[in-house]
Amino acid sequence: SYINNKMKELKNAIYLGILGNQANRGGVKIGEPSGLVPIYSPIENKIGRAFELFPFSYSKITIPVGYDSISVEPEILLDCDVKYYNGKISYVIPKRFTASNNPTIPKFSISKISQKKNWGQNSKGIAKRWIDIDIFESGGILSQYQIVSFVKKKDEFLQQYSIDISGEDYPYMYQELIDWLIVKIKEQEEILNMENIFEIMKESQYPNKMLLSLGSVPVLQEAEHISLEEDDEVFIVLYDKRFYRPNSIKAYVLAYKTRNANYDNMIILHQRVHKKELIL
Repeated sequence: SYINNKMKELKNAIYLGILGNQANRGGVKIGEPSGLVPIYSPIENKIGRAFELFPFSYSKITIPVGYDSISVEPEILLDCDVKYYNGKISYVIPKRFTASNNPTIPKFSISKISQKKNWGQNSKGIAKRWIDIDIFESGGILSQYQIVSFVKKKDEFLQQYSIDISGEDYPYMYQELIDWLIVKIKEQEEILNMENIFEIMKESQYPNKMLLSLGSVPVLQEAEHISLEEDDEVFIVLYDKRFYRPNSIKAYVLAYKTRNANYDNMIILHQRVHKKELIL
């Protein structure tokens, strides 16, 4: 079943990205993920850190003027319940999932990865609808869904951007992912460009909601050169492979663009690019 996404609820969740868990056909492991990035956390005592800014939008992606190599980064996003015991995280339960756009800004003079991930309002995309998770294991609803994305450059035709890939194609997934996540939250320290996630959670009064970006997906070779410019459009699609054929998705996206229709067993995140003078 679908639940409409409420921005107000997202403001109370911590939002983490996983580094080094890029999806690949067959979900082949090349070692464990390298860490967690705090992209947003609901901290009241703001002291100018990137992850203090609320970044989500349903329909816009704002790009700072002067940054010409920002790309689309389609990801599956989990909405999880978090429980604590004796001041420590005890479990994380994924409840629903949706499509997200998690682009990176190519800043070289940064000290933390989170500064590349969050530059404020409209720097992240999230679809309006969630899909409920029945069981978070192989054979559950997530294993039926594929993720694929398209870009429409201004004055050009819609073209596929990322490889059509399964939700099961993330190397770390299901219970193995949750086990790794809980250990990483406890153990990740403030070293080099990484941050201490549990300290941020503590500072945020132990949020009971966590949004978790599972990792990037591979881009088609012919689309690797594409970076986002004013008035480009981005479409990130999650669809149930039991109801749709991969080669039909582009037609559904084009129809969605003209009619703004919602389809059963499919989620579409549609964003338009805006450029803005920002001081970073």
